[in-house]
Amino acid sequence: MGAEPVAAKIVAARSVSVRPAKKAPATPTAPAVAPQKAAASRPTFSAGRAGAPGGAPVVIRAQNLHKYYVNVHARDGVDLELRKGEVMGFLGPNGAGKTTFTKCLLGFIKPSAGRVELFGLNVHEHGPEVLGRVGLVPDQYDFYPLLNGRQVLDYYARLYGVPASERTARVEEVLQLVGMQEHARRKVREYSHGMKQRLCIAQALVNRPELIIFDEPTNGLDPRGAFETRELMKQLSSQGVTIFLNSHVLTEVEAVCTRVAILSKGRILVTSSVGDLRRKLKGNVERVTVTLENPAPKAESLPIERGIANRATLEADRLQIELAPGAGIPEVVNCLVQGGFRILNVQEDTVGLEQIFLELTKGEGGI
Repeated sequence: MGAEPVAAKIVAARSVSVRPAKKAPATPTAPAVAPQKAAASRPTFSAGRAGAPGGAPVVIRAQNLHKYYVNVHARDGVDLELRKGEVMGFLGPNGAGKTTFTKCLLGFIKPSAGRVELFGLNVHEHGPEVLGRVGLVPDQYDFYPLLNGRQVLDYYARLYGVPASERTARVEEVLQLVGMQEHARRKVREYSHGMKQRLCIAQALVNRPELIIFDEPTNGLDPRGAFETRELMKQLSSQGVTIFLNSHVLTEVEAVCTRVAILSKGRILVTSSVGDLRRKLKGNVERVTVTLENPAPKAESLPIERGIANRATLEADRLQIELAPGAGIPEVVNCLVQGGFRILNVQEDTVGLEQIFLELTKGEGGI
């Protein structure tokens, strides 16, 4: 997903001349994000747009959003809100409409019907005002190959209008955040894929954005880099930055997101926390699995007789128990120990995001 049209339009509108380093190639690579006015002139959140738990302002609002292509209805009346400081995971099978929604969100394409707002402003009417408050980590990107990492980030800082007195310090700050300080003098053409991914994350932070859209941010990163990126998202959220995460790594979404939106066939099936989705999918029934050293048929009947289980099934040394309302692991342990059983392990069964996703998108194909 490229940002060339938006970037070019906004730079032209501001009449800003931004020149990369002298060694830049004659045919430059388009920037991945749109520039904006200096941070000091950014507008505040619109009045009357809060209305959230704790008074958090609405950062993203999509209302009855539709997008039509020839013979294809890619978006079907989508409504979505994301508030300041939230981390939302955006999930869906291939072809569900995730990319189309994100392009509408950033003003890359115009919806056929409905409205998209960022920070309370229509993104298609106030693009330069809102896009400078946004950072984008796209799934496809490129940089000037003859520039080094530090020069690339200085270039993006100039696009965003970061004052000259702040640029050097800000570039060093984001280099440190993504662990690229020791590679900052190397030319981009010498970078590995993982290094380029870290640089892409850094450019999304250079303007101190209030909203960051991550599209597969850990793609190509080693395990440590992926962990550090997740921790960075958590850190940014704790500082009030809003995160919109599009990822196929469901364990990643489960680890960092406060809410998830699951998309299918151009419509949002559900928007909820992972915990609420687990409870709904399990029907509020809690299950535990107990591993016994001395299994016996009595292990199945005893918890039911004591009223702490609705159902119990013994398979080899593993006793699977569906808990009765109000019962928990301590009651199970006491019951079995008093019955003469020796317990090796107790594990609460949980429903993962992968299982939730597969259940909700049956027949929709892979993500």
